[in-house]
Amino acid sequence: KFLKSDIIGPNALALPGGPIIITDSLVELLKEDALILAVIAHETAHVQQRHSLQQLVEIVGLSGLAWLIFGLDEGVLEEMALVGVNIWATKKSRDFEKESDLIALELLDSSGLEGDNFILVIEKLTKHFCQKHQSEKTCLEDTGSGWLSTHPSGAERLKYLREQID
Repeated sequence: KFLKSDIIGPNALALPGGPIIITDSLVELLKEDALILAVIAHETAHVQQRHSLQQLVEIVGLSGLAWLIFGLDEGVLEEMALVGVNIWATKKSRDFEKESDLIALELLDSSGLEGDNFILVIEKLTKHFCQKHQSEKTCLEDTGSGWLSTHPSGAERLKYLREQID
């Protein structure tokens, strides 16, 4: 499904059960079919691995456990537990993104498509967000993603993707 969204900009996501959403902004940024197919390979990996469902089940389970242990009184301990769940969930999300990146390379290769196309996608997206939010040079060199980030940094992704292809 291709959707227009001024809110999330160039992006794609896989929903539980298989629908893949690609924003028109991403199509405009990437322009080439081979690059869009690389994004679809990444999102297909999320669907195959059931990342959305895993994330949902684990967050609900951990939140329920925190509720059982700390109760519903909205005390400091409960808030700290939920912050911990959120930090864990973002780390798990970064792991899922890396796994999907690497599976996308395998899917592209098995389809006779170049893995370099996915690297180009990550380069274009990183440059786009770097230009929008901070210095492009710093952003492209920064391999740290931050503990609240849902994705590895662009530089980190480019590093492990290039290592995988070489």
